[in-house]
Amino acid sequence: MTILYIDAFSGISGDMFLGALVDAGLAEADLRAALATLPIEGYELLVRREKRGGLEATRVEVKLAEAKQPHRRLSDIENIIGAAHLPGNGERPASGAANQTRRGDGERPASGAANQTRRGDGERPASGAANQTRRGNGERGGPASLDALRRGGERALAVFRRLAEAEARVHGTTAEKVHFHEVGAVDAIVDIVGVCAGLEMLGVERVVASPLPMGSGYVDAAHGRLPVPVPAVVELMKGVPIRPCEEEGELTTPTGAALAVTLADAFGPMPAMVIEKVGYGAGARQNAECSPKGSYEGKGRMQNGRQKQHVPNVLRVILGQPAGAGTAEADVVWLLEANVDDASGETLGAATQALFEAGALDVWLTAATMKKGRPGVVLACLAAEGLVAAVEEAIFRETPTFGVRRSAVERTKLAREHATVETAFGPVRVKVGRRSGRVVTASPEYEDCRRLAAERGVALREVYAAAMAAWRSAECGPSTMLGPP
Repeated sequence: MTILYIDAFSGISGDMFLGALVDAGLAEADLRAALATLPIEGYELLVRREKRGGLEATRVEVKLAEAKQPHRRLSDIENIIGAAHLPGNGERPASGAANQTRRGDGERPASGAANQTRRGDGERPASGAANQTRRGNGERGGPASLDALRRGGERALAVFRRLAEAEARVHGTTAEKVHFHEVGAVDAIVDIVGVCAGLEMLGVERVVASPLPMGSGYVDAAHGRLPVPVPAVVELMKGVPIRPCEEEGELTTPTGAALAVTLADAFGPMPAMVIEKVGYGAGARQNAECSPKGSYEGKGRMQNGRQKQHVPNVLRVILGQPAGAGTAEADVVWLLEANVDDASGETLGAATQALFEAGALDVWLTAATMKKGRPGVVLACLAAEGLVAAVEEAIFRETPTFGVRRSAVERTKLAREHATVETAFGPVRVKVGRRSGRVVTASPEYEDCRRLAAERGVALREVYAAAMAAWRSAECGPSTMLGPP
């Protein structure tokens, strides 16, 4: 199981997160191919190496053709992400199109020159080779990137919904009526979708984040001058640990906060893991002036009789495998329960979906007999500690319950890994569970099987059986007797 740790020692924003993923190994061509399926225009994606406080990092900048952006609603964002050219619709980007900048007039630059990666030495790769989208025959930029966008799109929608709910609470309206300002611009859409698709392409299965620093002072926004952290960030960070910092300015942006609280299932120190890759994403500012313990090289200025130290304005992400991979893992999560005897099946179905969108790890309903002999259900779910508040709020919002019980529970999990197998219907990911290094169970991913079954006009169980047979043959030999979990 690949873990990604967000080490936000100098804050987090969408562009810093995306730059850190590219720095950690996300192929730029794959990223461009995925983003090119979004029906948005008028931007140029620039990727270059820069230094912040002595650390070399990757800077990803979305350069807009027009500074003024329309104020979009949540439904507009959902339409943009939902309209991407996903697998099964028979459309793929034309040759080179995935890597060319879409402009406001609908035209793209000839030869792809305007969208080639700009390097720190001012040179561009010869013939555009380093920046061309790889295709089709087992190379990058083909269906795998589109699959990642489809799965990443679901995560991206959850991020925007979380943002909309926070903004709605701040402005006293509903998520559907919220007008996105800065976070509805093309650059924010590219950052959020790019991060979510990038996590899928890197095979990240678990995200853990450090407590986020907020900063201080004031920032100018669409609604005027606002205190730091801005109100939307405060709403997003409810129930999540933060870290004090004396830095003046906005260290954690609404986009960065929404990505962290939606994608991370825990906040705290780095988990026990074997480090495989590290990436640094550069922010727009050259440095951040904090006064943490420890020191960094660089000139500082005096404040309150001491010299402020320069902290590199970068976000660090660390990828690796759990320590002792191949053995069972144990952790602690929170069990939330509510008794409901006055809700319809439609309401309970919507509540289940809302809990998953709020970050619940699992949700289930159990039939029960309530007071006065009335039939009802026990709505139960599991949530990581950092998302308990958000999930609990979703329970109160979506159901008529008057109370939620919660308790910490320990659980043991099989070590998980994914393998992709080829079937007559197409590629299918198979989730494999191990205990003490021994394969205990394996299961094809439902979404892959469902999509292929719909595309090929066959029963889901046929795709499932073909995937299991291919996995047994490729991984364990034809004698393996594992079945569905």
